[in-house]
Amino acid sequence: MLWRPQVGNIYTVICSTLQKLGFESKVKNMKSEIFKNERDRHSYAIATTFLNSAIIQQHNYIIQQYQNIKQIAVLGEFGPLIRTDKGENVLVNELKFALIKAIEILVRELRTNHSTTKVLNSAKMVLKNTLNDII
Repeated sequence: MLWRPQVGNIYTVICSTLQKLGFESKVKNMKSEIFKNERDRHSYAIATTFLNSAIIQQHNYIIQQYQNIKQIAVLGEFGPLIRTDKGENVLVNELKFALIKAIEILVRELRTNHSTTKVLNSAKMVLKNTLNDII
């Protein structure tokens, strides 16, 4: 009956056979290379984990910044109203644009047959028609 080494023992069997054949220095070099490769593989795994974590953090940061920009953009449309309320001087046309936007939002939220809708639409038209008037 032939002796067959188990898979786990194959490395040991090969090393032992090579040593018996006088390849001790080659076996040492191979063991050293295997150890170095395992160490490198472990270092690469750590670096990959670190980089993946950094990428995920950067991705989350960009999403948060995008949300902030969207919020600021919305405020930008109503900025003239806010600045006027704080007592700052604002160009009349900027104020008209902000009012037109506010009226559009309010009309959208009201029922279409609501009497206020007609008045708001009329006010919006007056504002649009007088955007470039010099005051």
